[in-house]
Amino acid sequence: MDSDKLSPMILRIRPRASHKIVGIGVVVVALLYIATQFSGYQISTSNLLAATTTAASAVASSPETAAGTRVDAEFEPIPNIVHYVWLLNPKKDNTRLEFKHFLSLYAASIYWNPDKIYIHTDIPEGGFLPEPAAETPRDQWNLLIANRPNVEINHVTAPAMVPGRNRTITGIEHKSDFLRLQMMRRYGGVYLDWDAHPLRDIKPLRYSGFKAIVGREPSSRIQTGTYMATKDSILMETWSEKMSLAYDGTWTHHSNTLLTYLAPRTVPQPGEVLIMEQDAFTPGDFTTLSYNRFYDIHPESPIQDLSDSWEGLFDRFDEPQRWPKWHINYSATYVLHVFGLQRAHKDLKLNGFTELTPEYVLARQSNAARALYPTARRMVEERLIMDPFAE
Repeated sequence: MDSDKLSPMILRIRPRASHKIVGIGVVVVALLYIATQFSGYQISTSNLLAATTTAASAVASSPETAAGTRVDAEFEPIPNIVHYVWLLNPKKDNTRLEFKHFLSLYAASIYWNPDKIYIHTDIPEGGFLPEPAAETPRDQWNLLIANRPNVEINHVTAPAMVPGRNRTITGIEHKSDFLRLQMMRRYGGVYLDWDAHPLRDIKPLRYSGFKAIVGREPSSRIQTGTYMATKDSILMETWSEKMSLAYDGTWTHHSNTLLTYLAPRTVPQPGEVLIMEQDAFTPGDFTTLSYNRFYDIHPESPIQDLSDSWEGLFDRFDEPQRWPKWHINYSATYVLHVFGLQRAHKDLKLNGFTELTPEYVLARQSNAARALYPTARRMVEERLIMDPFAE
């Protein structure tokens, strides 16, 4: 819970101009000294003083150029609310969720401790959870999901028409795009695709002072599988207004393409948008090589005792032989988007992988399994799943 809000008094403290000048001068001197040590270039004391004076004069004489981009110290953090969307598929029975879905929601629950986890669904009331007498093994993950703390099943009507236009929304993915943005504007918080898996706490991001935080995907586009915002975010408001106009039935014109256009152009608004690098939410890409590297099983590499969270800062630099060449470090990743195999290339041939299961993750013999293992380990400790490798 967010009872420990950051004190705005700390953020109000700004260095005086004289302190800025001295600080910049010290940095300049330090950098020039380092340059002389490593390049062999000789620089005189008079040159050092001249360089320092020039830097200080630039600060002292320049206007408050950064004033227009300064974040307000009285900001409200992004709400600690998580949103998922689950819509009925008219082509098949998808009322029962799977282990991979619980893996994502459980990670959000334990790492973020959210005030609320909404599952916005058009499954009729009573359809998400069976009557106790009618429970079957297929209901296992629905039951575990619904019984996590602060989970609320929000029954909705899936949008059928584009708001403000006489046009049908085709496909449940596009209906989800409109619905998730509607809920983000109503509540604020963090939206997650079901194949987006939290790896660590995002509270530093929620308290960064930005009203919206998005991340890159391959080709520098903005992805829409993980994003967070306050409900009054300019980016969310603009995106919502323009999504209806941009919707043309193609896969991402109204979503990723539109957001990629809007987000950078909203950055100049103070504290409105932070764009994270690709590793933050969507490491990897959609190529066969990337899928293979992520999912492939490597039983020949005994790395059970290695973990990114236990790895020292220079361990891999000093002893690279301890890590297999196929291993990926996800230390810079907050949420790992585990793209499903339905997006994979037809020529994809994975070594021993078919789907995310407790056994696959707990074996820790792939990059996917190693990244998700800490979450599955907590499930074992809570006795939510069994460890088939336990002695």
